[in-house]
Amino acid sequence: MSSLYGPIDVSSGKASVNISAYPDTQCIVIYNESPLYLNVTFAGAGQHSYPAFTGDIFQARDGFNGSIQITANPYLTTSGQAPANVVFILTYGSTDSLTTTLLKGGSTSFPISLNRLSNIGNSISVGTSASSIVNDGNVAGTQIIESTVTGDAGGSAVTLTNNAVMVLGDVANPGSLTMKGPLTTSGVITSTSTVSLDSGTLTSDGAGNLTCTAVLFNEKAIPRAKISGDAGGNINYDLPNGTRVAQLLTTGVFSTIGGLTITGGKIQLIIGTITKMTALSGTGNATVNTNTAQVPNCVCFDPCTLSGSSQTIGGTLAASTVVTTGSGLAWAAMAYCQ
Repeated sequence: MSSLYGPIDVSSGKASVNISAYPDTQCIVIYNESPLYLNVTFAGAGQHSYPAFTGDIFQARDGFNGSIQITANPYLTTSGQAPANVVFILTYGSTDSLTTTLLKGGSTSFPISLNRLSNIGNSISVGTSASSIVNDGNVAGTQIIESTVTGDAGGSAVTLTNNAVMVLGDVANPGSLTMKGPLTTSGVITSTSTVSLDSGTLTSDGAGNLTCTAVLFNEKAIPRAKISGDAGGNINYDLPNGTRVAQLLTTGVFSTIGGLTITGGKIQLIIGTITKMTALSGTGNATVNTNTAQVPNCVCFDPCTLSGSSQTIGGTLAASTVVTTGSGLAWAAMAYCQ
């Protein structure tokens, strides 16, 4: 009659068990339900080895006292993911059919393989690969890619459906998208939270406010200047303290606080251009610097500025114009360059 011992845990590397001695036990079958290589010592009867996930028979003999010592040696890289790390021992007496077959030299079918885990002995990349994923003929919204992180109760961290809806990240694993090349879209990019561009120097707060923390307009560093739109469709430019310094109205009128200064540029007119313009004034004949640093294209005079009477006035086209008029008569002029 056979007897069962086990399961015997061998995950620590050592195990021992006492069974019935010889002659009560004459045939021993050990099932190695682990990814470990077992060296088994049968006290007084010898030794036998059992590779991972195998079963084999051992014939006891006179002198076996029933003590079994097991030494487990890890040699497969999958030992941490094995379905079990135990050993089962079956003993048979002299009248059992397995013992009779063994003693007569018949076939016992041992050793046998226990197909619990397949492994080639070293770390490998396990998975499949394909040149494409094809999912045709399913209704819109059919999920074709999904991934959930271990321990993430929030659900899928990655999903892709057949109607081109991709979701990256959840609360526990927010996710990110890094691109080495450009992002091209023919639709609208929508964010329900903040947006950060250019290493954080240009941000949106999710409420319609755009903030620049570095360079904005004409290479002037203006910390946290804000551009916003209002209900009337106007575009407003505000300083960090909330002061509005410029506004572009829907009528096309651009207004500023403190005047408009152009350095090195042009005012583009409907016909022609004006690159420089200066205001001049004086009394009587005089040679006046136009401050245009070049010969102006025109010097326009306004007589009777203070005198209140008509007068004849003129000036030369020169960087320093020579003004000729009546003695003691005040005048004003405008010099401009194209």
